[in-house]
Amino acid sequence: MKKIVIVFLTTFVLLASCNEEPAIVPNAQFSTNLVDNTTTAGETFYIYLDNCTGDHITLFRGMTPGSSWNPDTATNGSPIDRSIDSVAIRYVFAGEYPLTLVASSSGNWGEEYLMDVYTLDISVVEP
Repeated sequence: MKKIVIVFLTTFVLLASCNEEPAIVPNAQFSTNLVDNTTTAGETFYIYLDNCTGDHITLFRGMTPGSSWNPDTATNGSPIDRSIDSVAIRYVFAGEYPLTLVASSSGNWGEEYLMDVYTLDISVVEP
């Protein structure tokens, strides 16, 4: 009887731990406190992450070609803590910068991978 109970409990634990969990639908939409997506060099502005969802959120500031979003070479992004609601951003030099947020999620033991990308072109002017 003891062996039957052990086999039953082992089978139950194995079956209960093999459930599939679908990926969270990611959302990379963010807002800013900028007017017409324009800021002054050296001035801090904020992006608001109220609507962002996903297991992983990564910010690409677009200051150099290596820090701009590119699905083939996306290695220079900054991971964002999902518990914060805003991020301070400052560009030192005038120019056009593609500010990109990437939200991603995986599920079903890695079989499912979802990603959402949102880019906003930021104009930085001289003070």
